[in-house]
Amino acid sequence: MAWGPFGTLTNRKCNWPGRKITSLSTIIFLNPIGVAEKTGELTSIRVINDYSFPDGASVNDFSNRVDFPEISYNPPKDIARQILELRIRFPCHPILIMLGDVSGAFCHIPVSAQHVHMFAFRFEGLLIIDLSCGFGWCGSPAYYSLAGSLINYLYQQQRPQPALAPLDSSSFVGNVWCDDHTCVELDTGTRCFEANLALRKAMAVVLGPNAINEEKFTTWSTSTKALGLIWNTASGTVSVPTEKLSKSLHQIALALNSTNCTLSTINKLIGRLRYVSTCFPAARPFYQNLQVFAGTFTRQHIRRTIPQDVREDLLWFQAVLELQHRFNSIPVEYFGDLLPPSRHVLMDASDSGLCVLETQLKQYIRMKFDATVRKSFAISNKCARINERSSGRTTLGPSMDGYRERPDSCSSSAWTQVTVHPPYNDLLNFWETISETMLSPTQRLENITLSGYNGVNSANGSAGLAGSPSPDDQQTRNSAASRHTDGSRG
Repeated sequence: MAWGPFGTLTNRKCNWPGRKITSLSTIIFLNPIGVAEKTGELTSIRVINDYSFPDGASVNDFSNRVDFPEISYNPPKDIARQILELRIRFPCHPILIMLGDVSGAFCHIPVSAQHVHMFAFRFEGLLIIDLSCGFGWCGSPAYYSLAGSLINYLYQQQRPQPALAPLDSSSFVGNVWCDDHTCVELDTGTRCFEANLALRKAMAVVLGPNAINEEKFTTWSTSTKALGLIWNTASGTVSVPTEKLSKSLHQIALALNSTNCTLSTINKLIGRLRYVSTCFPAARPFYQNLQVFAGTFTRQHIRRTIPQDVREDLLWFQAVLELQHRFNSIPVEYFGDLLPPSRHVLMDASDSGLCVLETQLKQYIRMKFDATVRKSFAISNKCARINERSSGRTTLGPSMDGYRERPDSCSSSAWTQVTVHPPYNDLLNFWETISETMLSPTQRLENITLSGYNGVNSANGSAGLAGSPSPDDQQTRNSAASRHTDGSRG
């Protein structure tokens, strides 16, 4: 940071954020600042620059996001995949995990001299110009990702000496998420020791020796917390901390007890519930609906009434989070969806109904919507929400008969329709029954009648449902969903 006195500007009133100081040779934009406590550190604070204020005339509003570098991170699924691969390759050897961190990540990325005048604020009569990417500027994560990717690249180019790591002397495999680097390695010889040195060396080469955050560099162990999740390489499981689930329930209760909310409230909910959607795939359509609602806010600080469908989604999340034990010790193969499908069931939905094809047995199920349901879909088309009419597919698919041996004459047999018996013919009641305390989906699938029309006449299963598809259905017309039907854990 560059510090300097106001000089002749000392007696001028420049307290309003965004006010221009025209007495200097270059226009200076003043931004409000604040501080926040760092997580788990009572004596440390983080300075946050509000580059989004005022609305319509802030630094973030003037930033050209089209030119930002593309961000590429390793999601938690990559960590799960690496743990599973090492457990399969070396079933009788310990696998260790370590977390590395960059100290003050954004502070190491300088701002162009042509734009540094946009990053200024006042503090105790001094004009402070931040020469590095600030915490709060929309471009900081994108430009830091270049340095983070380079660190990870240099780390992965190194490998231990074969004589010192007899079981595995391959190159190191890194996982980077912003400034967090998660290393998962086999405990053989000096491999873990050399991996630690390799990561530190990569950080020092790219950002300098001061970039290594010694306090957050963990030791090698079989259990650690990374990306907000608790990983256990010995048991091959991942868990969501109970305090995160409790905070999510508290945040949902606050939203349900109020009639309106701000964009900040919805963003907090999205952040809290991200762990639920990561560990529980069935929650993703409900999570997506919250993101759609957040996108309807035109300004940062306005308040909007919470729609009824969003309230129902929050009630659904509330019911799911009551079962906190379901988010404890999830196998990494289920968490990362890494097991091959045991059965392929092709499913699709349109304005006319739902259809499921079991290509191995040449069987199909077709359920046709009546006029009342089709009318409700016509109204929902204005919001372009394909999830509403597709919500019954997750229930209709498992209603296929259980595992049976494939008949020898399957290649020459005709397609047959599977009769849907109760309770599968009433998807709404069946969904509520198997979900126990879980609430019903957003779109109620009432008054569904069976249709005997066979929409498939050949073994390739390329024909679709009758009726005119909506624009949303047209995008997913030929897509096939492969799902586990072996009772795998969500």
